[in-house]
Amino acid sequence: MKTSPLTLLLAVALFGAAAGCQPGTTAMDPKTDGAKAGKEPGATGTPEAPKPDVSAIPASLRHDGLAYSGLDRSGPLNYLFARVAGEKPEPGAYSVKFEGVEGAVAKFSTTRDGSLAALGSEQIEVREDGVYLTGSSVGTPKSPVKMLPAKLEVGTVWDDTYEMTDQAGTAVKYSGKSKVEKAETLTIGGKSFETLLVTQGAEMVRGSDTSKVASKTWYAKGYGAVRVRIELKGQGGAIVTSTIDIDPKE
Repeated sequence: MKTSPLTLLLAVALFGAAAGCQPGTTAMDPKTDGAKAGKEPGATGTPEAPKPDVSAIPASLRHDGLAYSGLDRSGPLNYLFARVAGEKPEPGAYSVKFEGVEGAVAKFSTTRDGSLAALGSEQIEVREDGVYLTGSSVGTPKSPVKMLPAKLEVGTVWDDTYEMTDQAGTAVKYSGKSKVEKAETLTIGGKSFETLLVTQGAEMVRGSDTSKVASKTWYAKGYGAVRVRIELKGQGGAIVTSTIDIDPKE
């Protein structure tokens, strides 16, 4: 699972709680039956087109951003998500579909189920200079958002400043910076991951309300984000802390 815009998606999902709503008021009711429904392969008598394979991704796009995003991993990943501190973490799943290569761009789509469903689905592009969010069911960015740069090493800094319109039609402006703080061996539930720790500090303006966002995300090659910690402080001073950990069974 990826991050910088993930932090924004979490911030938007947590905004109601920071504004004074009770924990659990954000709807998280995944409807997966529709995604499972469909015609059986070959039901119309028309052969299915071959599915794109990640082996088609050219060497120019196989940079650090792709490796640490986990986009080229096959199969879903399972996570435990606690939307508000003190709540029992609930299971959720994250899946990636490789859509193919167009020109010098590799395209992916993502879906989330279970407790992660409120964070929505995304359209992502891997370009030569990094990984970009181009669309989301939670909100539409005005322009592609750089999620991860192509080169990641300790000390790398990049802007996390972008604008979007959320599902309610409210304008959201997110202004911040991300930094690779250090390489770290992270152990979750007895399983160790070699990670890069990325921190972020940002301000989110949603309509007439302003919130402060601070996050830490641990990335592992081939997985993406294996741990996320985000703290959102609302305009009234209320603080909401959210956590996501990869299921150690992965």
